Amino acid sequence: MSQLIEQTSLYEILIRVREDGSYGAHYQTITRVLRDGERVGSASEGPLVPLVEGDSEAFALFGQYVGSATADMLAANQALQGRVSELEQARDTQAGELQQAFDANQALQARVLQLENQLSTPPEDPSEVEE
Repeated sequence: MSQLIEQTSLYEILIRVREDGSYGAHYQTITRVLRDGERVGSASEGPLVPLVEGDSEAFALFGQYVGSATADMLAANQALQGRVSELEQARDTQAGELQQAFDANQALQARVLQLENQLSTPPEDPSEVEE
């Protein structure tokens, strides 16, 4: 014999913030029918319900979602912070390498200038010419 279960869960939360900083909030649930764990038919959305202080059912649903979402967001944030640290370290390493290349380039340019000056200045005494 198959078992039918009606499952209702939080579908969406809408919060609108007004210019004065006040806000209004609504939530909506969605209901699915499951037969032996498989969804039967299409899900039905419930009506928009104002999220008001004192509505314990709404805040329980909201709390479950926020708690789960907060934990997920904190884990994602921690992973992203780790990636930021890796990228900052790579940036610093590359900045050091770039500075070394810049310094080497400056030294080479100075040496080229020195050699060009030697070539463009004829010796005053022909006996000074190196062979």
